[in-house]
Amino acid sequence: MLNFLFKAEPRVLRFQVDLNRCIEGIHYIAELKPGVTQFYIGKIFYFADKAHFLDWGRPISGDRYIAMEHGPVPSTIYDLLKEDAGEPDEVIDTLLKRVEIKSDGNKRRVYSRGTDDFPHLSGTGRDYLRKAVEEYGCKSFGEIKRLAHQSISNRLLPEKPENWRWPFRAMKSLRSQRNPTSIRRSSSKCRVTAGLRLPLATRNATMGLYRPR
Repeated sequence: MLNFLFKAEPRVLRFQVDLNRCIEGIHYIAELKPGVTQFYIGKIFYFADKAHFLDWGRPISGDRYIAMEHGPVPSTIYDLLKEDAGEPDEVIDTLLKRVEIKSDGNKRRVYSRGTDDFPHLSGTGRDYLRKAVEEYGCKSFGEIKRLAHQSISNRLLPEKPENWRWPFRAMKSLRSQRNPTSIRRSSSKCRVTAGLRLPLATRNATMGLYRPR
């Protein structure tokens, strides 16, 4: 019986993707960084989802991440920003009411249409997305790619583009590391406005992502 317990797979937390939060998150990022590309949106969501999950026990988007050449990518958000998005018309219409997407070679640049209303995006969701924009929005493509690949959790991910999952063991670090976050201001030109300073232990903790069998 004990052998069975020790050999058991980690319990997995499954989250349902929230299309409204994904769309509002894309819009919010585009409002903070006009003309942001699909690459940066995906990486900003990755770092924000990771930090939010470690601090609060749930990601912002609920999206499923896949391992790709340039690092982790949120699959639904990636599909929403593609030119031939396979989402239902009403979902695409909702997105395009909020943002304008312009093709620039192989890039898709996203601009806010100015609707300052985010009913589905929580205050903490906006804070963590803002912090990710402030921290990563001014970095180069190469820097972002390197940081994503050097992420502690990213080392545990599959090399092939398979879905990642959020295991129950990550909740242990959540209970032991959660600390009140503090707000700070910065004069750096890369900073947008006040943002969250996440505890160092939380930033460096692994989400415990693993390869599904």
